[in-house]
Amino acid sequence: MATAQWNDALRVGHAVIDRNHLELVGVINELGDAMSCGRGRDVCGKVLDELTRCTKEHFATEEQLMTAHRFAAASDHRREHANLTQKAIELKDKCDSRTTTLSVDVLHFLMGWLIHHSLESEKALAQGVSYERC
Repeated sequence: MATAQWNDALRVGHAVIDRNHLELVGVINELGDAMSCGRGRDVCGKVLDELTRCTKEHFATEEQLMTAHRFAAASDHRREHANLTQKAIELKDKCDSRTTTLSVDVLHFLMGWLIHHSLESEKALAQGVSYERC
């Protein structure tokens, strides 16, 4: 059973950003599936590596849009990107050290990211930036 479901509430109307959100849902579900089989620790590092890869592209796309359209809240949005990236790095370091089981912490982080950043911050970005809709 999927931990997160892709639906229209996650769609902001920009093809690249929406594809990135779909990838994030896939990463969340990969971790959730592994946790349900008792393999959360085994995939935690892989999930965080995938998250890092996805977010580099995702944040770069958003930041290009914010710059091109002089998005008023760009500095706050960039700061949020930096905070999310830092938290992902910290979780990855802890996961790599294997000093503790982090799969639940990582899952909560990813769900919070999906809910807050994607649904709130990026909806504001979509409303404040006029770009080609999909």
